Parts: sequence; C-alpha cells; structure tokens
Amino acid sequence: MVNVYEQNLTITSTGKGIPVIVEQLPNSRSVAVAACVGVGSRHEDKTKNGISHFLEHMLFRGTHTRDYREVNETIEDAGGYLNAFTMHELTAFYSLTMDETIDTGLILLADIFKNPKMAEEHVSLEKGIIKQELNSVINDPDMYIRRLLMQTHFGDHPLARAILGSNETIDSFQRDELLDYHAKHYSPPNIVIVAAGNMGVDKIVEWASENFDDLPSNGGKVDRTPPKHRAVIDVYPRQGEHTYVGIGVPGVAAGDDRAPICDLMCTVLNGGSSSRFNHKIREEQGLVYSITTSPIPYRDCGTIDTFFSTTSERAEKVLQIYSEEIKRFKNEGLKPGELDRAKRIIKGAILRTVGQPREDMRSFLFSYLVTGKVRKVDEVIARYEAVTEEQIVAFAQEHMQRKKMCGAVHAAMEQAEPVAAKAAAIDF
Repeated sequence: MVNVYEQNLTITSTGKGIPVIVEQLPNSRSVAVAACVGVGSRHEDKTKNGISHFLEHMLFRGTHTRDYREVNETIEDAGGYLNAFTMHELTAFYSLTMDETIDTGLILLADIFKNPKMAEEHVSLEKGIIKQELNSVINDPDMYIRRLLMQTHFGDHPLARAILGSNETIDSFQRDELLDYHAKHYSPPNIVIVAAGNMGVDKIVEWASENFDDLPSNGGKVDRTPPKHRAVIDVYPRQGEHTYVGIGVPGVAAGDDRAPICDLMCTVLNGGSSSRFNHKIREEQGLVYSITTSPIPYRDCGTIDTFFSTTSERAEKVLQIYSEEIKRFKNEGLKPGELDRAKRIIKGAILRTVGQPREDMRSFLFSYLVTGKVRKVDEVIARYEAVTEEQIVAFAQEHMQRKKMCGAVHAAMEQAEPVAAKAAAIDF
C-alpha cells in the first residue's frame, strides 16, 4: 500500500508576475511567510563581497516608519519573530507567527523589506557586529574548513568568496551604496513570495500584490557565470594541534535529474552510523569523532564534499581508507540492502519535517530560486525511489575520480604538509 501525503500547494503569481508559492496547512496554528530575492554573495563584485549579507542586517535596523525597537516589540507582542538568511544565490526575510497574528507579521515583513532607513549610525554599528560574526566563523575551524574548501574548489570565482565578506570589504560599505544595492536588486523580477501554514492563498496573493507590485523593475535578472573546478590540494595554515581536512569532487546542479542519484550515493557512503565511511573510519577504527559527506548544489554546478578533523597521523590514515572505500564502491557496487536503507534514511529525513511551516517554507523557496521548480513531497520521494543500483555505481564511476579531486588542509604547517602529501598520493 502506498501512503500518499496530501499537500495543498498552490503556485501562482501577482498581477505583475511576482511568483507566489503557498502551502496551506489547516492543522497548523502558525504561519511562515518569506519575501525573497534571487541575489546572494555569488552576484557581488569582488570589492563588494559581503554586501548582500550586510544589507540583510541593515533591514532589521528600522524603517522610515518604525525604529528597530518598535519592530522587535511589535512582532514579539504578536507571539512571533522575524528573521533572515543570506546564501550564495539568494537572500530571504521571513516572519513566523501564530495564525491569529499573521497580519502583524505581514505588515512588518513588507515594511522592513521595502523601506529600510539605513541610518548612518546603524551602518557603523553593524560593521562591528558583522566583523564579530566573521571572526566567530574564522575561529571555528569546523565551519571555516568549509569556506576554505570552496576557495579550493573554485579559485577566484564569486562562489568561492565568503558570504560574510572580509574585514576590508565590511569596513568599506557606505549608506548610499547599500541603498543603491537595495533599489537595484530588491525589486521584480528578483522577488519571490513563499508562505506555509494556516492561512488562505488569496490573503497572501493580495498582500504580495499590494506591497510589491508597485516596485519598479530596476535591475533585471542577475547573470551567472558557471565556475570551473580546480583539482588541487591547498594548505591553509593555522595555530593548534588539530588537523581539519576537506575533500571535494564535482557534483551536479540542484535542478539536475541526477541529483537524487548523487544524494543516495552520498548517503550510502556516509549517511548515518551504518554508512561505509562512518562505520570503517569512526566506529571500527576510531580515527575521527565525525566524518560527513554531502552534496552541495547550486543553480549551475555542484560539489560532493567530505569533511573530518583529527590528528595529522590519523588524517593520513583516514585519507587512505577514504580512497580504498571509494575504489571498492566503484569496482564492487552496492551491498545487499544498502540502497533500500539509504532510501529510507532520506525518506525519513523528509517526512520528519514535512508539514512544519518554517521548514516547508525554507524548502520551497530554496527549490524555486535554485531549480525554478517546486515539487510536492510525494514527487520528491518518488524520484528517490526510482533510482537503481546501476545508476548509483555509474554516477560514482563518473564523478568520484581522483583526477577531479581537490583538497583543503587546515593545520599547522608541520602537520599540514604530510597530510597534503598523502592527499595528493591517494588514488581511486
């Protein structure tokens, strides 16, 4: 018997063509609504790296009608909150409220999105705050190695740059250029509205039409140049005894039909305690506390990245096992039960969160802005169910190749050099 998850999903648009995606969840008592732009750190000039994220901060610093304290007090009086996030290819602002206070969330969300005051004193304040945020990433090597591997993957391409920018670019931002960036990009056709929760479709469409249809179309859709992957091993020195390693190969774009195959391959190799890497490297030999392998998809490219940290000597052993397991996987294929287990792991991860307004909203906006499509849950699961063992092995043989591999080693030089040499010597 096939269980079908009934999903009340509507994809429509305002009169001026702004996409509106609404999932009605009548059994929920909350509503998540997002106003998004398809612009992120990937679309910045090198000298303006970090401006998308800086602007995200500034929009919460008050509008022409409400200062930041009034915004905060009003949303909290309504039992909700406002938040935002910046990624490489999008920026999103959202409200999460009770269904009975949705109007408050909608009013404030439209106000901060459209009418930022951008006071000079707040620009100066945010420079200090964001530099602290940047320092927290740099001083967290588990996070920082991910940024370093992006640099190794893509070199000088905009995708390689940090979402937060640098101390130099952060210091350079001025009020006028922030307002210009907002006027250029926070307008159609870059805007998308996404909502999930206990509300009506007409309400969201009407709100979107009244608040965003009158915005001038200033910038047009942004251009993207696909990056080229680099097959190099880079060393990034740090102080301390621990060694942090990232290994990557090219993956596939978010909208590629092979994305489910890539996801399942990564799950077999390193998704859960029973996966190959985790069982062999952590559970059997105790070489690391954790090791992760994940597909990282973008609009026109993707990566397959593995991260771990340990001592230098153990890192060399991990790299050797990594290469041996990939070679075995490519040559011998899947073991009995591995594919079914991987499918259940992914299906479980999807179904454990579906139907939660904030999670569904985030899923829909990412899917639409990065792939141009929104799929219902059953369609998503069906794509995984259709994948065969032969497809996964063929995908691994094409993508998991040593000649395509790059690596980032973040450690003290005397510890990093032998690890980098080992990474260069492995073969699969």
